[in-house]
Amino acid sequence: MNPTSTSRVLNLVEAARFVRCSRSHLSNVINGKVRDVPHLPSVRIGRRVLFRLESLEQWLRQIEGDAREKFTRPPEIKQ
Repeated sequence: MNPTSTSRVLNLVEAARFVRCSRSHLSNVINGKVRDVPHLPSVRIGRRVLFRLESLEQWLRQIEGDAREKFTRPPEIKQ
């Protein structure tokens, strides 16, 4: 396989650096401990957690879209 055609794979530390958060916070996201944050696709190989760069970029776009929708939506009026 051609190295340029393969997707870049990041470990937990590299992924945390890419999304600019701590390693422990990213672990909490993966384990579903952070409310209102969508699932982050990852692969476990033993104790290692790996991420495709494309998956991280798509996940960030999803979060941006959710935040934009949340803050531009008119407030609900309760009767």
